[in-house]
Amino acid sequence: MEYLDAVSVHPYREGLMSPETAIYDYKKLRGLIDTYSPTGKKNIPIINSEWGYSSNDFEISVRATCGICCKDAIGRFNQQHSFVRMVMIGKPR
Repeated sequence: MEYLDAVSVHPYREGLMSPETAIYDYKKLRGLIDTYSPTGKKNIPIINSEWGYSSNDFEISVRATCGICCKDAIGRFNQQHSFVRMVMIGKPR
């Protein structure tokens, strides 16, 4: 931790988990950073550098037609509802 300026994470959620489920993971990561950072360097930022939900219509149609579970495809409608929440949760603090 001594040589880091920031910690970059990709807080992807499994399946249809809401963006709010990342809050616990951010708190846990913050605790680890604070625990292992040298004295005076406790405010290392956490940067959300990649996060999203699949909106692949092909995956959705395959799931609906064939019964194949494509747990990561939530569709464009649900993706847009998750976007602002992902940005607010993932912004550096």
